[in-house]
Formats: sequence, structure tokens, C-alpha cells
Amino acid sequence: MKLYSILACAIGVSLLTQTASVAQHHDYPIQPVPFTHVHVHDDFCAPKMQVNATVTIPHTLKKSKENGRRIQIRNSHGLHHL
Repeated sequence: MKLYSILACAIGVSLLTQTASVAQHHDYPIQPVPFTHVHVHDDFCAPKMQVNATVTIPHTLKKSKENGRRIQIRNSHGLHHL
């Protein structure tokens, strides 16, 4: 009985997701764009993003290496281990 409930939920979520994406495509005025087409040039978010890129992320990677954590980054060239 539990298996049928899980299966019914999975099918329901699948149908809702498909319906929502189709509905969004026709009646939602904002459409997704590739992240490479997004540029931030303001006085609020841009400085914070710059601090993350130059200070926070390198510090986090350094601490992860020091503590023996293995970091995996996937990009268009494949999987990289840091």
C-alpha cells in the first residue's frame, strides 16, 4: 500500500511539473535566460558579488583543503577535484 502511495505521489508531481512548465511558457511574461547573459551593474549587488568572488570563495576553498575536504566542481570541461 505504501508503494502505491509513493508511486501516486511521484506521478502527481511529475504531471504538475510538466503542466506548470507548459503554463509558464504561455502565460508568464518573464522567460528564463542562460546565466551567461546575466550581467549585474548596480551599486548594491555588484560589490557583494565581487567580495564573494575575490575573498569568500577562495577562503572557503582554502579552508576546505586545510581540513582535508575534497571539493568537486563541474564545468563545461568536466569534473575537477580541488
